[in-house]
Amino acid sequence: MAYDLPRASDVRMEVFSLSGDKVREWVNERQQADPHAVPFNAASLPSGVYVVRLTAGGFMQQRKMVLMK
Repeated sequence: MAYDLPRASDVRMEVFSLSGDKVREWVNERQQADPHAVPFNAASLPSGVYVVRLTAGGFMQQRKMVLMK
């Protein structure tokens, strides 16, 4: 997943199952203002629908992700 930070921020990117259980935490650190890309290794996750939540500063966005193996 790729994202662009307009200013340095504390960034957290998490993956949740549709039932709300956190299944993975991709990022949890302070990052500089730049484009960023996070590789996703889904080898340990079963096929299904997941929610990816990106939080940076006062911004929060959620997206659905479909994983098919």
